[in-house]
Amino acid sequence: MKFSTIFLYRSYNMIIMRKLTLYIVLLIVCSSCSNDSEKNIARIDGKYEVLNKEILTTFPADMFYVKNHVVWFGPFDSDYCLHVMDPKTGKEVGVMGKHGQGPDEFVSPTAMDVPWNDMIFVADANGKTMGNLSVDSLLARKRPLVRLELGDREIRNQGYFLRLDDSLFIGVNRNGEPKPFRLYSNGKTSEFGNYQLKGIPIQFGSNFRYNPEKKVLATICSGPMKYLATYHLENNLFKLMGEVTSKVEYKKDNGNIFMTKGSDHCIWRICMTKDYIVGIERDQKKDKTDDSKIGRQFGKNPTTLFVYDYNVNLLKIIDYKVPICDITADTKTNVVYAIACTPDFTFVKMEI
Repeated sequence: MKFSTIFLYRSYNMIIMRKLTLYIVLLIVCSSCSNDSEKNIARIDGKYEVLNKEILTTFPADMFYVKNHVVWFGPFDSDYCLHVMDPKTGKEVGVMGKHGQGPDEFVSPTAMDVPWNDMIFVADANGKTMGNLSVDSLLARKRPLVRLELGDREIRNQGYFLRLDDSLFIGVNRNGEPKPFRLYSNGKTSEFGNYQLKGIPIQFGSNFRYNPEKKVLATICSGPMKYLATYHLENNLFKLMGEVTSKVEYKKDNGNIFMTKGSDHCIWRICMTKDYIVGIERDQKKDKTDDSKIGRQFGKNPTTLFVYDYNVNLLKIIDYKVPICDITADTKTNVVYAIACTPDFTFVKMEI
């Protein structure tokens, strides 16, 4: 195996293990307190439409909207990790990303945050399989796994692990760098972004979403604090649009940061609609659940969606009265699709 290939596998293994850990950490460490900025925000009771009551999974870890289909990711399921749903009928139309140790199979799969074209990139923490899983190929009854093109592989091998568009990639810098993120855009490279704690060049985990129509990237902190930022792509550079972050107290110990007081509620997941950024968050005015004490209990997930504009101004809080596990959306509409716990996992549609 060539050195570049070994480096690529090692890079992805580090990313994969970090993401798999964050899937679990997200559920157990988001302890919180009230946020004064939310006191005067409109609170609305929302309604949802059940599309499918038979979502068979042990851990719904992520959702994507790809080519007029909703795809949900179950990394610990026994058969396939990606399930493709028709959002009009609610039916499952196909599966891909087979678990196993054979060719084109995944032992410990993880899916990257942003789909590209009709494909979702999946890599293996404990195996060698990696590539793009194509919804179009699946629906055409062709082999869904598409190996990385040479150019794609070379760019990712430089640390740009997330592909947003044909010639647009981003990566995460190591702690201590002046900026947390790096950008590869049409052959030009740059660094951008703010660290989640000002003045502290440490990453507490990041999840990303991208709206290609608006050319806006959104990122949240996947650790025990609230953080949301949006960036607009202009002339091959990402420029900050808006940022909201917790006021926290912390202590340093051997180069590590430990939150000690004031850690606000985290944003569990986000999606981007035509006009809004929507996040799963716990409404502290109604819900005082301490996430650090409940562990992996999906029935105690937040029941509320926080709705922001693209400059991350909070507009409203919608309570659907059902625990919400994950969300996704079509960037051309203001419809959100979710997996809810009713108490079984259920595929639902929510109007924002």
